[in-house]
Amino acid sequence: MQDNGTTMASRSHRAERERRAEAALAHIRRCRARGMPTEAELERMVAEFRARGGQVTACTPAHVLPVHNGAGRDAERWVA
Repeated sequence: MQDNGTTMASRSHRAERERRAEAALAHIRRCRARGMPTEAELERMVAEFRARGGQVTACTPAHVLPVHNGAGRDAERWVA
């Protein structure tokens, strides 16, 4: 039999998980209700972004950590 502290903690943990799950579902519902932006809305958003001084940049992929998946020296050819 569990003591009262463990039972309370378990209930609290379960309630927190349920609150988070409901918040996530509510977010999904709001996003789906909103729908995808139209081409005109996208152009307007990009224009506003650039008008505020925003810049679009493209960065090359960076591989800073070695691959440790058991492939050994074969993995050296997998990254640029």
